[in-house]
Amino acid sequence: GTLKVRLVQNTDAGNYTCQASNSAGTRNKVVTLEVETSAHGLNEKAGGGRSWNTNSEHVGSHDSQSGDNT
Repeated sequence: GTLKVRLVQNTDAGNYTCQASNSAGTRNKVVTLEVETSAHGLNEKAGGGRSWNTNSEHVGSHDSQSGDNT
């Protein structure tokens, strides 16, 4: 799936959880969005942009981590 954060704000920073489920089970992947401000406005740090793409067939197999903004 894809997470898009439009008009990112400092308050959008935190952990986001992507959950993929199918007949083989459920997997969770936690990503962290860090927001930095600069003289030119906001800079996003997460794969170089405001969105992450994950293939639900290849989501990591680690245990779910709890976080903010899930």
